[in-house]
Order: sequence, then structure tokens, then C-alpha cells
Amino acid sequence: MARIVQMQANDRIEIDEIRAGDIAACVGLKEVTTGETLCDPNAVIALERMEFPDPVISLSIEPKTKGDQEKMGLALQRLAAEDPSFRLHTDEESGQTIISGMGELHLEIIVRPSETRVRR
Repeated sequence: MARIVQMQANDRIEIDEIRAGDIAACVGLKEVTTGETLCDPNAVIALERMEFPDPVISLSIEPKTKGDQEKMGLALQRLAAEDPSFRLHTDEESGQTIISGMGELHLEIIVRPSETRVRR
């Protein structure tokens, strides 16, 4: 782990440790996913895995150009790995990429930076 920081508005304050109940960001963890428990390997704490609700809205999405298809797919797969409430799949009949999430705002936030076009 490269750094531990606490967020204060838009500022990051580097700290040396996190205690129970603290909220912080760990920078540089590549093999960790949402819902996992971080603890001392000599004092293992086994917490129950978090349950996430099923998505409530789905949209089809496509890249602006066919050449961006692979790049879009990789970006969406990375987001799905980071966000357990976001799902994606390819519709077998139409071949369209379908994204699903917890609401319109959730999907808008995911789509906005990827410069893709959403069809409802």
C-alpha cells in the first residue's frame, strides 16, 4: 500500500494508520475489491461479505466510433469490478452492450467520462 489518506473536502491528508471506525482511502491497492476486509494478517478478522441490491434500471450503450468498442468494453469491465451495484452484459439477440445500475444518476456518472452515447 503506497499511502493512506483522509479526505477533508477536496484535500487529502496523509495519515500513518487507520483505526476501527475511521474512514480513509488506501492508495495503491491493486488486488482489493469493494466489500473486502483489510486487517493485520496476524489478527485476522472475518466479516460477513456485504450484500448489494439488484440494479433497478438498464440502458443500452455504444461507443461514438466502432474503433472505441474494445476500449469502452475494458473501461466498463473495470468499473463493474470496482462497483458491485453496477452490472453489464451483451444482449445475445441485438449484440448491444447493456449496463445496469441503481438509478439514472448512477449510470450517468458511469457513462459521462467514457464519452459514450446512451440510448434509452
